[in-house]
Amino acid sequence: MDIVYSKPISEDKKFYLANRRKKGVSDKSYRNEKRDGFIKIFLYFIIIFFSLLILFKVSFEFFIADKISIKNIEVSGSNLLSENDIISMIALDGGKGLSSIDLSDIENVLESEPLIKDANVSKSLFGTLYVSIVEREPVCLTLFNNGVYSVPVAIDEDGHFIQIGRNVVNQNLLVLSGLNLNRLSLNSRLTDSLMPLLSDLYILKNDYFDYYYLLSEIRIDAYTNESFDVLLYLKDYKVAVRVLNRISKNDLQYILVVLNTLKDKIDFNYIKEFDFRSDNIIFTTRAGEVEKYER
Repeated sequence: MDIVYSKPISEDKKFYLANRRKKGVSDKSYRNEKRDGFIKIFLYFIIIFFSLLILFKVSFEFFIADKISIKNIEVSGSNLLSENDIISMIALDGGKGLSSIDLSDIENVLESEPLIKDANVSKSLFGTLYVSIVEREPVCLTLFNNGVYSVPVAIDEDGHFIQIGRNVVNQNLLVLSGLNLNRLSLNSRLTDSLMPLLSDLYILKNDYFDYYYLLSEIRIDAYTNESFDVLLYLKDYKVAVRVLNRISKNDLQYILVVLNTLKDKIDFNYIKEFDFRSDNIIFTTRAGEVEKYER
């Protein structure tokens, strides 16, 4: 059978194609073989490229990196801590080469600081150290009595004591009282039973600060390892509000509506505490009498 070509091709290729036809090999099979050949070439190229890349990295680490020293440190994520605080914690030896710097050691040093929750450190080929940190955010403060005076202590949402001293009181934090702390040290932690309440405070502080700011103090009352009540002290009212061990924006909204309604019906000067733990609102007078106000 004669073979007709759409464009001139070499005699060798004519002979090659004619032989393939005689052997029963179709044009589709030929195209598939050609495609497979391109794939093999591409895979060889990828293997060679990554091999050269690995070779370059190994050569750089052994012969070049140790001759490059850290010339610059870039810090991100710091708020309560200054950039100088972070750099002083790292305390790099100026004579150290790039390859002799252990990034995981630096991360561990940074994360040992009570105010730092997470640290990530990387380095560039040009002598720059990149330090990214996530700080622990205080959600409340407590007052620790050391026998001489009361010391303010900042607490984060995970219950860690992260900051001690006069700087704590400048952060618009509500007071968490009733903890009965026997000792105090940074990075100490409150018990797990208090974590849900601290999580609630974190949400209020970050998402509904207007409601968070209404509270001046939260007191832990009738506290055991299993359960406790919470007494809320609102800035605009001189009475305590007793609730269960959680507090949300909706809870505060409801409490405010009820208190605004009751202030025209009850003289708050004679009320010591309102109890919102049941369907009926129970209030205790300063004389110790207990009365019930039905909703």
